[in-house]
Amino acid sequence: RTGEAGDAVNTSCWHCGEALPAGDVAHAVVAGVSHAVCCQGCRAAAEWIDQLGLADYYRLRSAPAQRPPENASSSDAAWQRPELARHVVRDLDGGQREAIFLVDGLRCAACVWLIERALGALPGVARVQVNAAAQRARVVWNAPQCELAAIVDAFSRAGYRALPLDAAALDDARKSESRAALKRLVVAGFGAMQAMM
Repeated sequence: RTGEAGDAVNTSCWHCGEALPAGDVAHAVVAGVSHAVCCQGCRAAAEWIDQLGLADYYRLRSAPAQRPPENASSSDAAWQRPELARHVVRDLDGGQREAIFLVDGLRCAACVWLIERALGALPGVARVQVNAAAQRARVVWNAPQCELAAIVDAFSRAGYRALPLDAAALDDARKSESRAALKRLVVAGFGAMQAMM
């Protein structure tokens, strides 16, 4: 499963691992090699990662990336509300600002590596710290040189979804984790029943 164009055995997206659609398949060119991807979102994310000089992400990752949203504008629209920015963004000394995000899609150390470097490449970003276990990212930037919208867009382009770290986002994340844990429990229970039989 190399993901290269012309590879007849490849049936999944090189970027996110989802099944390739029937018919015309998009291709992303990364490090000079064409790879089959499932959608234009994955193509854009893979090529953007390559343009930033971060193609090593694909070598370092332990699981496929999350599929980028086809239309991130609806989810990113929430970030445009001034009342949200007032609750999420904290002013620091020297004209710097800080925000802590809940990051949807963090899977492995390569995700941390990619986010820290992709956001760190933005003009005006001073520090990026990502905690994969907590699925949180802390970003500090210089207010005149960078804006919150550019940071959220960088998350989106890399294939991750940045959520405001507030009670509603935490509640949504907990519900999602609970559903995933319940699915794993059902599969494990079914396997245990089969073993006992």
